[in-house]
Amino acid sequence: MSYRSASLVLLWVVCVSLPCLTQQNSSLRVTLADNQGASVLSPEVHIVGLDRIGIPLASGTVFLFKEVPPGSYSVSATSPGFKDKTVTGIVVTTGEMKELTVTMEQAPPKASDYKIHETIASPRLYAKQLTDIGQPLLCPDSVSAGTEWYRLLWVPTFSPPIFLRIDIQLDGTAELLTYKWEGQGGYDWGKQEKTLRKLTSEEEGELFYSLADIGFWTLPAEAHLPPNLEVLDGTEWFFEGVKDGKCHVVRRYSSPLSSFFARQFLGAVANIKPYNGDQ
Repeated sequence: MSYRSASLVLLWVVCVSLPCLTQQNSSLRVTLADNQGASVLSPEVHIVGLDRIGIPLASGTVFLFKEVPPGSYSVSATSPGFKDKTVTGIVVTTGEMKELTVTMEQAPPKASDYKIHETIASPRLYAKQLTDIGQPLLCPDSVSAGTEWYRLLWVPTFSPPIFLRIDIQLDGTAELLTYKWEGQGGYDWGKQEKTLRKLTSEEEGELFYSLADIGFWTLPAEAHLPPNLEVLDGTEWFFEGVKDGKCHVVRRYSSPLSSFFARQFLGAVANIKPYNGDQ
């Protein structure tokens, strides 16, 4: 075999075992915009079949895929508040920077736009307010296996905040502790008024039926709104349960569950009326 033939064979072996340099220089640059030319928030861009996510550049709506092997591809783009979109027949050739613009169509939020979490991001949520009324922080580190209690803190923007604590006694009866502030949840809470009483059997029944009805112990701790949705005012609340040594807390803001919690826990259980809004 001649020296030239041996060199060609060696080059072929190298290109088979490793991507050739010219192949490595092939790339794809994807720009996203809505049908008005505006930026698209929090997008993700994939090359279908390559299992690659684009590298976002400075603007956040331009994505670069480096070292794309030459070939024909489909590119998928997703973003909260927009319809998922796939563009097919994108041809990348050797040594080329392929440019692609994807126009996204606005749409109502879809299930994948909402991010859920099994634990709350801030265990110290409302730490000052809880401490002021002599309550522990959310889900304390040690929970006695022999205790059962529930807490609700209700914080509407323009109405008085309300705190409930329901302790289940050894004989099965329930004691309700209530704090109601005189101010507004989004501003100065003002002074609070405290009451303590036994729940009636009907009120206690509403508590446990409601918890079972919504599957409280399996609800995700937090469900965040998509970044394209902005809520200027509403109701924030948390509901916490402690039972059999387990603690679970659910936090929401302007959630469809808010009207249920107002109706069932503030109204039917605590008998607080009016119980502040279906926000």
